[in-house]
Amino acid sequence: TLTLQPAKDLNAALKQYHPEWAPGGKNYDLSLSGDCTSWAGGVMFAKAITNAAVAASATATSADVIKGLSMFSNETLGGITPPLTFADGTKPNAQVTCTFLYKWDNLKLISTPGPDGLWSCNP
Repeated sequence: TLTLQPAKDLNAALKQYHPEWAPGGKNYDLSLSGDCTSWAGGVMFAKAITNAAVAASATATSADVIKGLSMFSNETLGGITPPLTFADGTKPNAQVTCTFLYKWDNLKLISTPGPDGLWSCNP
C-alpha cells in the first residue's frame, strides 16, 4: 500500500530514475504495480549493514550481513515484509510462514489484507 513509507520511497525512486514504470507511467500497468520484493531486499540489506554498524568507508563482509540480520526480531521493514527473525549463522533461520495476498483486477495487482494485516500467516 502506498501509505507505507518504504512504498513511497520505492515510487519516488521509480519516478526519478524510471518514470515509465512509476504510477502514471506508460509501463506501469505492465509492472507488478505494488510488488516491491526487490526493493524490500535492498531495504533489508541496508538495515542489516546499519545494524552491524559497518562504516560507510568499509567493505561489508558476509559476516557483517549475518550479524546485522541476526538483530532482526519480528522485523517488518516498515510493513513491507511479514515479521522476520534471523539466526546468527550457526543454525538455520526460522521458517517464514507468512505471505502477502494479492488479486488481479484489470491488469493491476491489488493487495488483499489478510487476518494478520498486509499478510496472512500459517500457524
